[in-house]
Amino acid sequence: MIRLERESICFLFIVIVFVILVQLADATATSFTVPKGEEITRSISLVVEDRVLVKFYVVGRLRVL
Repeated sequence: MIRLERESICFLFIVIVFVILVQLADATATSFTVPKGEEITRSISLVVEDRVLVKFYVVGRLRVL
């Protein structure tokens, strides 16, 4: 009985430490199309320690003159 209580307390302690050490994350992805020859500005709200990853994909035909 005492061993079961001790194991339960150890498990609870491990769970609490895990919850404290793991930070909550919220990720958002967005995409948009920029028409040929135009420019678009997008604003994003960031807080301290936020990280931003930007990827550009260019899709279209190669025109040979």
